[in-house]
Amino acid sequence: VKPVDALGAVMRGGQVVVVGDSQQLPPTPFFETAGQVEEYSDDEVTSDIESILGLFAAQNAPSRMLRWHYRSRHDSLIAVSNHEFYGGDLVLFPSPDAGRVETGLFYHHLPDTVYGRGTTGTNPLEAEAVARAVMEHAQTRPELSLGVAAFSMAQTRELLDRLDELRREDQSAEGFFSSHPDEPFFVKNLETVQGDERDVILLSIGYGRAEDGRVDLNFGPLNREGGERRLNVLITRARRRCEVFTNMTEDDIDLGRTNSRGVRALRTFLAFAHRGVLESHDEEAKSGGEAQQATRFQKSISEVIKENGYLVAESPGWGTGTVDLAVSDPEQPGRYILGIECDGPSYDSARSARDRDRLRPQVLEGLGWRLHRAWSPEWASNPQRELERVLEAIDAPEVQPPEELPAEPVDSASPPEQTPEIAGEIIRDAVPAPEDFQVTEYEEAKLSSKPANRDLAAASARSLERWTEKVVQVESPVHVSEAVRRVCTESGVRRPSKRVQAALDDAVAELVRSGRVSRRGDFLWSTDMTQPPVRDRSGLPATSRKLELVSDEEMAEAICLVAGRSYGITQDQASVRAAKLLGFSRATQAIKDRFNSVINGLLSEGRLEADGGLLVIGESSDS
Repeated sequence: VKPVDALGAVMRGGQVVVVGDSQQLPPTPFFETAGQVEEYSDDEVTSDIESILGLFAAQNAPSRMLRWHYRSRHDSLIAVSNHEFYGGDLVLFPSPDAGRVETGLFYHHLPDTVYGRGTTGTNPLEAEAVARAVMEHAQTRPELSLGVAAFSMAQTRELLDRLDELRREDQSAEGFFSSHPDEPFFVKNLETVQGDERDVILLSIGYGRAEDGRVDLNFGPLNREGGERRLNVLITRARRRCEVFTNMTEDDIDLGRTNSRGVRALRTFLAFAHRGVLESHDEEAKSGGEAQQATRFQKSISEVIKENGYLVAESPGWGTGTVDLAVSDPEQPGRYILGIECDGPSYDSARSARDRDRLRPQVLEGLGWRLHRAWSPEWASNPQRELERVLEAIDAPEVQPPEELPAEPVDSASPPEQTPEIAGEIIRDAVPAPEDFQVTEYEEAKLSSKPANRDLAAASARSLERWTEKVVQVESPVHVSEAVRRVCTESGVRRPSKRVQAALDDAVAELVRSGRVSRRGDFLWSTDMTQPPVRDRSGLPATSRKLELVSDEEMAEAICLVAGRSYGITQDQASVRAAKLLGFSRATQAIKDRFNSVINGLLSEGRLEADGGLLVIGESSDS
């Protein structure tokens, strides 16, 4: 809003509240002629118009900073801006996806691409890579809104041309481009992207290493006064995921050759995207004596949890809204399964009980955290009881925040030649959501008779065989390590000694030798089972909720169940939905790779067939 446009409203008010961000863009002349992008060069749109916020600030109007940052689903998406532009004053909340598997900032280095310095002013191969990433997103993550932003108008036009070519060649994902009416797909440059946000943003830098191998430090509007604000706008548009495409690394930007704050901030951004490190992060984390006392308490908790076989991170994340301790998932060390809040400096620093006990936990849980509170008096009086409470919290079933299910597969046929009103009424069979399927909850075996006082070592071989056979009868097919674990936990043993482990291994071997159970690879089966049930593991503790503990046969049944009810589904979506049936709320790349292997086997056996890029039940399937 320009001052001339705001003046009328300001004059009518008894009080005026102006909300804005002085570190992002004020109005530019570009917006006066929206829709005529081609008529402007990058030079013509860089002059800022004085903003109403700037006028009030110049008059020393009282101001207050809104510090809590809610939008980003991963703190890496805002860490550079907080460091470069907001003096580290923002309160950032860490993500449990610390390894940036699904959310966060990602870096794609394209060293074989070339920037056309002095000629086209574009990087065509980089634009090609970004356009292909758009098509991949449309096919594999259509439920997430998407935007593409470039540093220059020339690169924006190159991106649009390349994307148009790919869409003409492959129309299988064409439905995605009209599937988010409230947040439609866009391709924009850094001057026009302000005000837009999407779940996923792809950034094409365009500028970079030219054919002669040199990097000219001319980044268009970024070099000019206020260019850093344009960068701040550009790198903060994503809620869940931001992917950077460039043929440069941070080492290609020599700050000795430029005084531009925008170029300096770009180097920091590339370094963080590339290496995941903010140089001043450790310095900012230092604290005084009171915090050191609290840190000793946190370290004592951390040590005893580590002694029980878990990895623990202290104060993860890039901001001041961190949890004190984070317990890593044994299966995915880059992901946290529990956050522990202590009554230390972060507890004391809250401005109100509402911030401390309601709002902060609410934000963290909204990001996917499970939280546990540790009180120092209780730990001092009864550390063993408090440790047991922590271990129970770690093993408790994981509760995920509601997430949108993947969108339905789009038709591969070209859009019909109809008016928009008629085309908007096309109806297709929906792919059933996982909750629409009837699957049973995974039942853990309960042993009616078991050794007292955790004395498994004194149990007879026949007793160990009987208990193990009972587990197989209830949980078949069950991973051999899980069967052994079940006997131990039912007897109150967290970790078997080498002697007990050897005795249980002997019990398994005897059951297989005598034909009382059968063994296929690492899985034990009851002898009368031919087709495994599909079971929901979402209620199991984290230690038992791992895909390697699920047999290929049960995964195959889940895939066939999804394919049989969907009347055609892409391989990626079949993996996501089958994983949800089995109780895995998020399908990581490792999970998808395992499902893809099982799907390939089903295709070879003829239980599944590929029809126009979609999976359907094959004629030889018994399902």
